[in-house]
Amino acid sequence: KAIETSEIKSGDRASEGAYNVFEAVMACLEADPGNAVAFARLVAERIADLSTDQLIDIVAAPQARPERGAMEGIFTSFDKLAPDQRGELTDLLATVYRQECVRRMNAGERGNQALLATTIELTRLKNPAAGWKPVGTRPRAEQVWRFTSFDPLTEKDRLHPREGKRFRDIELPAELTGWREPGYDDSGWQQGAAPIGIGICEQGGISFANRSEWGQGEFIAMRTTFEVDALDFDIYRLSILARQGFRVFLNGHEISAYAWWMHTPCYRPVALGADAVRHLKTGTNVLAAYGNVEYDQKTQEPRGQMDLCIEGLRMADLR
Repeated sequence: KAIETSEIKSGDRASEGAYNVFEAVMACLEADPGNAVAFARLVAERIADLSTDQLIDIVAAPQARPERGAMEGIFTSFDKLAPDQRGELTDLLATVYRQECVRRMNAGERGNQALLATTIELTRLKNPAAGWKPVGTRPRAEQVWRFTSFDPLTEKDRLHPREGKRFRDIELPAELTGWREPGYDDSGWQQGAAPIGIGICEQGGISFANRSEWGQGEFIAMRTTFEVDALDFDIYRLSILARQGFRVFLNGHEISAYAWWMHTPCYRPVALGADAVRHLKTGTNVLAAYGNVEYDQKTQEPRGQMDLCIEGLRMADLR
């Protein structure tokens, strides 16, 4: 009754009523996930009155907010339903909810990464092939990286392990001059698959296994190449797993940077604008990244992790 009848006024006070409906939905889903279909149908009747953030949180698509970890909502109720109910819920989400997400994107919210991710997950209920694809001809699992780790050279660049915010630009060893440029010779570096890491990066039961050892240095520089046959995606993003801050370069040009720590281990999406995408080309591309470890504040043991790729999306797949 609260979902169905809570008043949502027009004008400035609309958010108050929408909030009451949202809270009722989330409470009902938590208390009785087996009735998710009934709750989802009630929400569908009022879906246009909810804010985009509320809609995203109610749906709780797995990739909508990766930094939060597992979210409770309609999506997470699937495994608590009988097969016929799952089919009914799938049809409802793939039509009414998906159409509302598409409508909001077309109305100017295309840049909302969580809304876009929700739309993709709803589309994949009927079309599993829809969604982001790694840019390049080589499968991501087969991507080979060259990397090297190193410590600060000068006293001014060093930080005590108890200093939490560690990301910074330091004076690089002479042999790393031009390391991010396409013509740099990285043949003397280590070689392996990503994630490249040191220690165990875990929070809330979420972690990703390291596939290559970081080394002993606080900082890392890493590079890979990928071949592009055609630039036929509509939008592009960086997908990155990083424990600390980072700088990312494409064909020698910086395309993304972050100067804080990342907490929950996850592949975060970073939208790439036209200024970044213009450095992507057909043929051979060089993707490079710079980052560093953090130190456990109790044990002072280092832990760090890095993996990244550029992905593209065809909007026609979501229509």
